[in-house]
Amino acid sequence: GKIPALVDGSLHVFESVAILIYLAEKTGKFLPPTGQGRYATLQWCLFQAAGLGPMFGQFGHFTVFAKEKVPYAIERYTNESLRILGVLD
Repeated sequence: GKIPALVDGSLHVFESVAILIYLAEKTGKFLPPTGQGRYATLQWCLFQAAGLGPMFGQFGHFTVFAKEKVPYAIERYTNESLRILGVLD
């Protein structure tokens, strides 16, 4: 119930980046068909989906929402979030 999904006729696509790629290719917008622009766009989408999103999600969970504070988890996801921000910088 929490995984994004798209149904377009008989085609079923799930996961955010796969849906974005499908929609971009279907409409011919937002994702160049070839070259450096295509790969730069894919890099940013995958960086968000594989790094930034999950790590910031864990950071938020353990620092704000967890019923029990787990120092190791707070430190680990704080440090990883800061590392990712350094990569962005």
